[in-house]
Amino acid sequence: MFKKTLVLFLISLIGSQLCFLTERLGYGEAYPFFSWKLYSQPPGNKGMAKEYRIYAKSATNDAYVRLPIESTSTFSESEYCYTFNFLVDKTITAENDSLGKVWKYKLLKFITHIHPNRQGYKVVEETYIPDSLIYNSSNYDTATVITF
Repeated sequence: MFKKTLVLFLISLIGSQLCFLTERLGYGEAYPFFSWKLYSQPPGNKGMAKEYRIYAKSATNDAYVRLPIESTSTFSESEYCYTFNFLVDKTITAENDSLGKVWKYKLLKFITHIHPNRQGYKVVEETYIPDSLIYNSSNYDTATVITF
């Protein structure tokens, strides 16, 4: 029994290292279960999903536009999502505390770092049913949570 477990462990370790290497080389994930998001954030587990997104307006347009989640020079997509969601959750829960302004300031600094040169920002909570996005990618409800 121990030998089988050891062999499976070594195969998993080698497979994880190969997936890490192929992702770093720009070939993407070779094994679909390599990503931690599959286990920690499966979007279809409750039937309804919620996420926070950044909306901003430019100097030439007064309408808020949904900004994409994308890698930057300082954050990968996963780091972007994790940091943004962490800061939004802290800002919302500490809204009435003495630390509320501090978290809101940190959130604003993060947003302006990720998406500079915008005139106004707001954080919007989007709720949707994951299966419905297959047929219509804009089929979600929005509610503004924080405005800067």
